Amino acid sequence: MHWSIRELRKNRSIGVYLGSFACVVAAAAVCFSASAYLGYRSVALILLMVVSLIALVLDIGPVLLAATSSALIWNYFFIPPLFTFHIGSAEDGLMFLLYFVVVLVHGVLSYRIRRAEQQGDLHHQRRDLARPGALIGPVHVLCPHLHPRAGERCLHLAHGREGGDHEGLE
Repeated sequence: MHWSIRELRKNRSIGVYLGSFACVVAAAAVCFSASAYLGYRSVALILLMVVSLIALVLDIGPVLLAATSSALIWNYFFIPPLFTFHIGSAEDGLMFLLYFVVVLVHGVLSYRIRRAEQQGDLHHQRRDLARPGALIGPVHVLCPHLHPRAGERCLHLAHGREGGDHEGLE
C-alpha cells in the first residue's frame, strides 16, 4: 500500500501513532547503541531532530506522542542515573523540563504553520477559480465529449459569447 504525505496527515488510525512512536524508539535505539560515543545531551538533540521531522509530516496527535515519548525515553535511558525516571542533578532536571517544553511547542507550532499554509493555498485556489476565464481550459477538454450541438454551445458559453458564431474557437 502506497501512502502519500497528505493521506498520512489526515489518517487518524493507530498505525500512524505507532509509526510515530516507532521512529522515536528506532532513533533512541541507535543512540543507545552508540551511547559510548555520544553524550546524553547529544542524544537530546538527535531526538529533537526526529520529532522535528515527524512534525513536518504528521498531524498534531502523533507529533505530541513523539514529543512526549522522546522526552520520557531520553530521561529513562540516557539521563543519569540510567533506567530510572529520577534525575540526579538540578541542571539535568532543568534540561529535561526545557527539552519537554521545546519539543511540545515545536510540534504545535509546526502543525499550526502547516495548517495556515494549507488555508492560504485554499484561498489562492478559490481566488484563481473566481477570476474570469479560469475554467476555459477544463471546458475545452470537456466540451468535445458532449453531443456535437451541445459541445458547440458549451464552447461559445466558455468564451462569453451567445449564438452560433464559433470563429477562433478551434
